[in-house]
Amino acid sequence: MSFDEDLTARIIETRTELGIRRAADALGVNPQTLVDSRTVQSAVGAIDLQAAADVDAAIADAIKPVIDGAPQRFGIAPPTPPAAAPSADEGPRQWTIEDVNKSSPSECSAAIDAGLLRDLGYAPSRTRRRR
Repeated sequence: MSFDEDLTARIIETRTELGIRRAADALGVNPQTLVDSRTVQSAVGAIDLQAAADVDAAIADAIKPVIDGAPQRFGIAPPTPPAAAPSADEGPRQWTIEDVNKSSPSECSAAIDAGLLRDLGYAPSRTRRRR
């Protein structure tokens, strides 16, 4: 390998790593995990970087399917399912701060005693047992 070929190979290697790190920032993953991944390296190696108009975009496009295929491996948490709506069996609807603002003090006290402000941090008062 001549000096020019060695220099060109090093430039391409450095440019590739820089593109991977920029893509990692854009995709929200750990850059070092991408740089160390053989799958990412082979996906990026398939790109003709000299022919690409936007090298960073080409690298990001090559990396995205790899990340989508194994998101946990690259530090992306799986999507959490949406919280289930409370069922009718759970009792009456909890009040919001807007409900409190629209109510009188006596209505708020009654709502606290009924347990309707539990989500806002106001639990019903406990009754003491008499001895």
